[in-house]
Amino acid sequence: PQYDDQGVAVVLVHDVKKGFYKKFLYEPFPVESSLLAVLADHLNAEIVAGTITTRQDAIEYMTWTYFFRRLVQNPTYYGMEGLEAEDVNSFLTATVGKCLDQLEMSYCIESDEDGRNIYSTVLGRMASYYYLAHQTMQHFADNMADNMTVKDAIQVLVDSTEFETIPVRHNEDILNTELAKSCPLEVNQYTMDSPHTKANLLLQAHMTRAQLPCSDYLTDTKSVMDNAMRVLQAMIDICAESGWLSSTLRVITLLQQLIQARWDTDNAFLVLPHMEPNMVYLFSQLQASCIPELLYNIKGEYEKLAKVLRAELDEQEIEDVWAALRRMPILDVQIAVNESEVQKSREPPREADKWIRVTAGSQVSIDLTLKRLNRPGREGTKVFAPKYQKPKDEGWMIVVGHREHKELCALKRLAAVRGSSRHSLTIVPEHAGRAIYTVYVMSDSYLGLDQQYDVYLDVEGVEGGEDEEVYYSDEEMPEWREKSATDGDSARMPLSNYKMDKENDDKIERYYDYECGTLGDISEYDGKISDWSEEVEDHIASWE
Repeated sequence: PQYDDQGVAVVLVHDVKKGFYKKFLYEPFPVESSLLAVLADHLNAEIVAGTITTRQDAIEYMTWTYFFRRLVQNPTYYGMEGLEAEDVNSFLTATVGKCLDQLEMSYCIESDEDGRNIYSTVLGRMASYYYLAHQTMQHFADNMADNMTVKDAIQVLVDSTEFETIPVRHNEDILNTELAKSCPLEVNQYTMDSPHTKANLLLQAHMTRAQLPCSDYLTDTKSVMDNAMRVLQAMIDICAESGWLSSTLRVITLLQQLIQARWDTDNAFLVLPHMEPNMVYLFSQLQASCIPELLYNIKGEYEKLAKVLRAELDEQEIEDVWAALRRMPILDVQIAVNESEVQKSREPPREADKWIRVTAGSQVSIDLTLKRLNRPGREGTKVFAPKYQKPKDEGWMIVVGHREHKELCALKRLAAVRGSSRHSLTIVPEHAGRAIYTVYVMSDSYLGLDQQYDVYLDVEGVEGGEDEEVYYSDEEMPEWREKSATDGDSARMPLSNYKMDKENDDKIERYYDYECGTLGDISEYDGKISDWSEEVEDHIASWE
């Protein structure tokens, strides 16, 4: 080895295998296609793009793939029996038909009665946009519901197909059992060897900032977080498409929790660097219960903040807290409905002219003007998230909902706000009467910076609307209405009809109490979502 710079290897084989080994050494080894395992998701993407509109289009699409080239070269590898034209046609037809049936069972596509034409659904478009498996969309459709708790949302998230590849190594079920003891939410103790249970524990440990048992779990956490972001975005879209206000707010809050590595029940000041639960008492000396109040009270003076924090932190740590506060986006929100400015108030106005008049069944435009009160620094609009493994830009979500009916009416995603921007959302009030709609301006990255405002609408009914019954002849008119038309006020409804309608009224009254009662799952957001006064916002504008 110290003198020679080359060597010769001699391979001794049987003469009958000489040709095989020469071909193996001097010719490229054939690479087989892996398309068959994920063919359904590829077909779904092509259906969404409009490339495939019929079953015949799907079969013709297959002939242009590398899979088809290898199929005719190595048919037994893919399970095809012969190379005749009929064999190839039968195999492709059966394969494509099976995949399309899977997509239809996953609610990703729909077809005509004859099964020839194919149409994409909302879930299919979401799967294509977020690169999700069709099994995940079926899982969402079957398991997501309104009024989900944090535990429900996390369980739906980790049960997705995207987390099946999380490795569970030898004896990691024992490590998972130990890790579960430091997590606030319980998991099934009999599935500690499941990748979905491991993903659940890793997300909980990330938000708890718990110590992981080994370095492999750090790598697994990064993989789980990468998948969790796009799966959560799809969950938000599904909740919005279904009109679930409570679940939409819950999933958006879960997105904030994962990026900041904190629970929503934690104190808002814990998102700041070097802050521990035993240090939160310091901010009470500044009369601040949330980050916007803190920014207002210190009025841009570093020494006022440092004087309080020096009891627990050194100077460098205080500078880190100051730098993080300067990066927090503070927005001023102005709302107008059909070009009429909305007055910010916590209580419904008593004056009738303060309620904005709109017409039932017509489109109502809610215009928002967002103005950033503190200019971005040298970091730009990058989110302060030390526990998140990737740089992320700020983003916002505007949600419009009817809390009394527990209904989400509109949702819009926004990019980072650098100066001032205007955005518009459209709702359609359906029922006459006074209605209170709530506008939520929620960060997709920060906990404790969300805002909510009530919009008070006086919805007027339309004369001759759909609710009014129309009779085209005297024969169609009920007996009691016919008498009323001839006898005037002296006419009365028959007793049997009255009893029937009285029972319906009781049913309607019970339905109204159930549907429009107190909304427990959303009311808890009222105390957490900051609603700052204009005075606070004006002072924050000058702190820079």
